[in-house]
Amino acid sequence: MQARIARVAALTAVVVFAVACTKTLDTSSLETDLAHQLESDLGLTSVQVSCPDSLKVQAGTSFTCTAKGPDSAFEITVTQDDDQGNVGWKFSGATPSPAAPSASPSA
Repeated sequence: MQARIARVAALTAVVVFAVACTKTLDTSSLETDLAHQLESDLGLTSVQVSCPDSLKVQAGTSFTCTAKGPDSAFEITVTQDDDQGNVGWKFSGATPSPAAPSASPSA
């Protein structure tokens, strides 16, 4: 019985250690930074950025985030510069958002 408890405890320790050693990228902070950068660089307002969740920190890995503003949408290619969570990005794929219906002038 004690051997079984020891094995369970050892397995639990290995799993906890493995999870603790797997760093994930702080995409929430990245989304905020990207939104501010778009607003600042392009003079946009109300930009919302969405990036994938639970990304493992790994140098050289790239992924795509999307940004939506009132009149346009962008794709943002993000590349992890190192294994410390530092990233670089470039904006691309700007497309106009569907226009809001316009009111007809009254006659």
